[in-house]
Amino acid sequence: MTGTDDRTWMGTVETSLAVAVDLRDGVAGGRPTGSPSVSLADRPETFTRTPSGYHVLSDLPADVGEVTVVVDDCDAHLTERRTVDLDGDRSTPETVELLPSPAYPFGSGATVVRGFVSDESGAPIAGATVTIQDRDERTRTNTAGEYAVGIRSIGSDDVSDDNALEVDGETPVLEATHPETGATTAAETVIDVGKTARQDVEF
Repeated sequence: MTGTDDRTWMGTVETSLAVAVDLRDGVAGGRPTGSPSVSLADRPETFTRTPSGYHVLSDLPADVGEVTVVVDDCDAHLTERRTVDLDGDRSTPETVELLPSPAYPFGSGATVVRGFVSDESGAPIAGATVTIQDRDERTRTNTAGEYAVGIRSIGSDDVSDDNALEVDGETPVLEATHPETGATTAAETVIDVGKTARQDVEF
């Protein structure tokens, strides 16, 4: 895609587009605040941020078949890596959802679960995926084994008489997946709406 075709969403870039990245805040849903760093792993080329908020990279060598995009928010979000096939359809930007780190500013009144994921010896497990079963919220643990996941889109049917979150009328189940073995472990977690709950997980 070149020339004026790019300008429908890139602005005034007049060149051959290789990669376009659209960053999304995995908690708030819109563009992340701050200035996340977008780069390529093991390559010198740099991205340019367009006025419309996309990060674009142009004119890669023709023999490059795929690249790994690295997004580092340094604080509020976890670092994300995405492999992009350059032989595929490049007409649509690559959407990268940024998951919250334990330092994410959830704000007053947010419903949040925080915790620590470890092995049986108590050593932290980095990169474990943490989800609330049958809901969309998810995150990963950081290098210290810590995580924070925000619960959003809570309807009246999701709240019990004592103001606790429910999933299909039951206590939510928090599930962690080991990054190397794929093993999972789960625990029922009482989550009071508008407050922060704590749930540590051990494999």
